[in-house]
Amino acid sequence: MLALCADPAAFRHTVERLAHCATGPVSRILSPGPEGVILGAAVAYHLRIGLVALPRSPKGPLLDDEALQPGEVLLYIDAHLASGETAEAALHLAERQGADLRTAAFLNEAPARAGRRRLEALGIRVHVLG
Repeated sequence: MLALCADPAAFRHTVERLAHCATGPVSRILSPGPEGVILGAAVAYHLRIGLVALPRSPKGPLLDDEALQPGEVLLYIDAHLASGETAEAALHLAERQGADLRTAAFLNEAPARAGRRRLEALGIRVHVLG
């Protein structure tokens, strides 16, 4: 991640590719920290929309009760897809607030951890860049 951020051309290209993962209009980006927030903030800026950062905690990602609005369409962005637990927790947090998380985009994945299958079973479109 640090090498990506240090290379302006590669970082810009990555942000553009992540932004193209949005299928239709997106209200805001939802990203867990810290690496996801770096990517999510850049994609939000590129798309001219807001970012909702999900601080990590031992219990999973946290979200203020009024962070999202009913009907918002979210694009979830994170650096790595492993088990999919963080993205699934984000989905449930979004659903409780009436928001719609349909698509998730990642830089890379650990296929052996089966995160893609987990998220797709929940109806989330998964995009992995590398």
